[in-house]
Amino acid sequence: MNSPGAAAASLPGGHVEGFADSFYALFRQVYGDIAAGARSADATYAGFDDGHYEMRFCDAVLESARSGTWADV
Repeated sequence: MNSPGAAAASLPGGHVEGFADSFYALFRQVYGDIAAGARSADATYAGFDDGHYEMRFCDAVLESARSGTWADV
């Protein structure tokens, strides 16, 4: 397992990591950053910029559907 995968894994190798484990890994990373007082440079969870891009993307999808043409994000 590569280092980002090993950091996210909560069980020893050979055990199945599943849906619930993704939340464990997310919260471990978020709460670690909260305890440290800042988002770490290697954080893999979505931030404000990611959410903003997603909203712009959704707006472009809706505009494309409405107009029948491509809309830029």
